[in-house]
Amino acid sequence: VSAHFVLYFLSVGQQEVEVTEGSDSVVLPCRTSADLPKGTSVEWTRPEPRSMFIYVFPNTSKHFAQQNRDYCGRTEMNKDFLRTGDVSLTLMYPRDGDDGRYVCTVHRDQDVLRDTVVLKYVKKGQSIRSELLIKVKAPLVKVDPWEKSGLLPCRTRVCLPGGGRVEWRDGENRTV
Repeated sequence: VSAHFVLYFLSVGQQEVEVTEGSDSVVLPCRTSADLPKGTSVEWTRPEPRSMFIYVFPNTSKHFAQQNRDYCGRTEMNKDFLRTGDVSLTLMYPRDGDDGRYVCTVHRDQDVLRDTVVLKYVKKGQSIRSELLIKVKAPLVKVDPWEKSGLLPCRTRVCLPGGGRVEWRDGENRTV
């Protein structure tokens, strides 16, 4: 006798949300189908700088005790989420350290839904900006091993707006 289990995993993608310094709250959106079964559980986590649980439902879950203290009392989810499918997380009194990636994971029977939200925290005085991303292929620059640094060429023909910045990333998309 053999049992066959099927686990469905759906990754919806990534959304970006901006919040301005001094805001009372921000909603990290995540939705699934309505009329979820009673045994559905929801976990909101942050994978960086170290993996941590932000919000866990139900509070009887094994991960509830592992909820990060920085988020205790600052997070809430729609109480009617089983009926509506809205598992968005409200984060109260957002602060600079809240900036980054959040992952919403919904366990429904054998199915798993995972969605990522990137929260961008904007300090007062900065405008909420639209980002212009320009990828440039530059000539290969060789630096001798005994040199402490090398010069990477970069020129623009347009004026960057006030507060504009240039960000360098390596081949693995890490800021350098």
